[in-house]
Amino acid sequence: MTGPEKAAVFLVLVGEEVASMLAGSLDEKELIKLRQGIHGVNVIQQEQIQEVFEAAAGYIGNSAIVPEEMTDYLKRVLTKAVGPDKAITIVERIFQEATDSSGVEALHDVDGETLANLLREEHPQTIAFVLAHLYSAHAGQVLSFLDREKQKDVAYRIATLHNTSPGVIEEVGDLLCRGLRRVQGRELGGVRQLAEILNCVSKSTEEHVLAELEGVNDELAENVRRLMFVFEDLGKIDEKSMQVLTREVEKEKWVMAMRTASPGLKQKVFGSMSERAGALLREEMESMGPVRLRDVESAQHEILEMARKLEGEGKVYLTTGKNKEDVLV
Repeated sequence: MTGPEKAAVFLVLVGEEVASMLAGSLDEKELIKLRQGIHGVNVIQQEQIQEVFEAAAGYIGNSAIVPEEMTDYLKRVLTKAVGPDKAITIVERIFQEATDSSGVEALHDVDGETLANLLREEHPQTIAFVLAHLYSAHAGQVLSFLDREKQKDVAYRIATLHNTSPGVIEEVGDLLCRGLRRVQGRELGGVRQLAEILNCVSKSTEEHVLAELEGVNDELAENVRRLMFVFEDLGKIDEKSMQVLTREVEKEKWVMAMRTASPGLKQKVFGSMSERAGALLREEMESMGPVRLRDVESAQHEILEMARKLEGEGKVYLTTGKNKEDVLV
């Protein structure tokens, strides 16, 4: 998207009141560009929403201070736009960029293989602590370059890591410099972060880590799996895979599951069906009365289970930001 198009999407997402205040501060030339941006945007897709807020996160992250009231506001807006999980990820990124010192920032500029070599002889707890500070894609690269045994240990420690202890900070002080002490007490790691990291490694690395993790803690491994590919991620799969999935899942299940789906995912599902089937699905969704959230989530979970089953059979391909070796060509 162009800059004006991103601005147009941002104004739509923040609501009429805030949009009016922001538009009122623009000069005539900027308003003309904004109008051009509005004309360039038709349907706002989920990926565009995330792109816009990540761009906004970059601008805000350059500020010296992120006020608490701004953080609360961003969480509310982002939750409405991209859901609570992605909202938390983006807001945490803003805080990290706004408060991390050059020692932490320096790690973001080191390629995955080099950083893996640097950390190779460190204790798994130390490596887990370092990876917890990186963006998921970067951490996934580093994890991929570690040996198999260490991958298992590091993955388990990321999943069970919660708070930064002074002892751990002391242990990695030489690696992250004095600025690392600023993050003392911040929550790091956890099952969700491990899931995000594994979403960025190759399929073979993912399967190895999860298999080894199952041997250590079966329940923990299952929790990671549940978070690795969520219902909204179905919007990222290719058209052929979506067509297979819509054929395999009964229509009633889609009606319930799509209750909380984003416009982009709904369009993806409708587009994978015949015109008649898509129209019938729309009608049933529109005529459905109030339903319990747990029923919606249950339907989504069943569809995801079917998607994973079909992937295991080689009938669909679930893209989750994997390494290049997993890309279809």
